[in-house]
Amino acid sequence: MKANIPVIQRAQMLAELMRFNYGVAIAGTHGKTTTTSILVHILCYANFDPTYIIGGKILNSKSSSLGSSEYLIAEADESDASFLNLTPNIAVITNIDNDHLINHDNSFDKLKDNFIKFSNNIPFYGKCIINKSDKNISKIEKILRKRFRLVLILKQTTW
Repeated sequence: MKANIPVIQRAQMLAELMRFNYGVAIAGTHGKTTTTSILVHILCYANFDPTYIIGGKILNSKSSSLGSSEYLIAEADESDASFLNLTPNIAVITNIDNDHLINHDNSFDKLKDNFIKFSNNIPFYGKCIINKSDKNISKIEKILRKRFRLVLILKQTTW
């Protein structure tokens, strides 16, 4: 705490913002920034005016903006497991790869388990969109299907 002002982590603030909005969180080892940027661009073009928070640098755009609609689009970071703080209405999982394992007890199984935990944060009426062409997501698909009545699956994608 500095000057009696609490200091919180980015993920904690993002979780608070998501709590008050219709949250869409984009997770995955690779492609989060690109996927989040594309979704934001589509929603802005369609005049939805979402609030968005993107972790990476965006060419010809800001990495965050306060919109006027109920939608909050956010890049959800798995590298430090901070995405476990989020409770999105919709989650997108682009892929799962053995990157940043040091933050997951050097265990790929723990990383996959954290993606399952992340998806379990979605409310019962929410959706989880997965990239079925990713072999590691395919390994947890059955678990995700038990949790959700509907899991949308993207096929033949190139990230």
